Amino acid sequence: MSGEHHDVALEFPAYLGRIDHLKASNIEFARLFEQYRDVSAELHRIEAKVETPTHAYVEALQKRRVHLKDEIRRALTAT
Repeated sequence: MSGEHHDVALEFPAYLGRIDHLKASNIEFARLFEQYRDVSAELHRIEAKVETPTHAYVEALQKRRVHLKDEIRRALTAT
């Protein structure tokens, strides 16, 4: 694992204002944001060896984070 921090603000620095706006005004975006944050936090705990799940579970979490990031990107770039 990379040990990188995957905060939404770090992933999309050009969209900080839009992120705040969508979190406050769009329930679906707020849900995606929260899920992304939760999955990233869990992966961070795994990388820190606080949790030791199976490789398959870690891989599934990583794929989930990528999917959530893609959904967030779509919402941020939608007109």
